[in-house]
Amino acid sequence: MADVLIVDDDENNRLLLATLLRHAGHVPLEAAGGQEALEIAQEKNPALIIVDLSLPDLPGAQLLRLLRADARTASARIALYTATRSDAAVDELRDLYRVEAVIPKPGDAQQILLLLKQLLAP
Repeated sequence: MADVLIVDDDENNRLLLATLLRHAGHVPLEAAGGQEALEIAQEKNPALIIVDLSLPDLPGAQLLRLLRADARTASARIALYTATRSDAAVDELRDLYRVEAVIPKPGDAQQILLLLKQLLAP
């Protein structure tokens, strides 16, 4: 069982991922904004951080930069949760901040669950 931080300003998006994570036996942690996410990540050291790129208080790209710059969160596994899958900017973020996966939004629950299991495998 692993702690997983879901960062998304849309409550329904967080609810979907939290439900899937609970179903898989993990503990979802939720943040509606980037600053809150940073504080939770630093305190809880989650096994995976799922980041929406469009956040109200802190752009997702800036959150990724801050997570990688902080020794407490630098080695965290990170996945993007976005509707933009093949954008050059997303590819650049994946390379620059060692993002392990892109979870499609909206996405099929079974496919997302499979991807989450792969990301959280030991």
